[in-house]
Amino acid sequence: IEFDDTTVTCVMPSPDMPASILMYQIALDCTNGNAAQLVEANKTRFAAKIRELHSYKKRAELDNPQLEQDILKAVVQESNALLQTILGKPSEKTRVKDAFHVKFFIQDL
Repeated sequence: IEFDDTTVTCVMPSPDMPASILMYQIALDCTNGNAAQLVEANKTRFAAKIRELHSYKKRAELDNPQLEQDILKAVVQESNALLQTILGKPSEKTRVKDAFHVKFFIQDL
């Protein structure tokens, strides 16, 4: 399931500097059709959580490729927690198994 392109501003080392912008688009890979339907039906909730996980990153730390992997790991974990909340119980079958960036780049102003 692909989400829309989104932008967030980066935290800069000095408040006098113009803020860089992180532009990203994410996609989730679900284990089954039920999981995909739940994500699609609650896409706004998932998009808000994904935006939260991409926000408030320092410009310098965005140069580290490990940060992108850490964000993706967190997206999978948080998405599965949200699915459990929606289902009302844990499920090993209805899960998000992977997340990946379709786009992930920083625009410096």
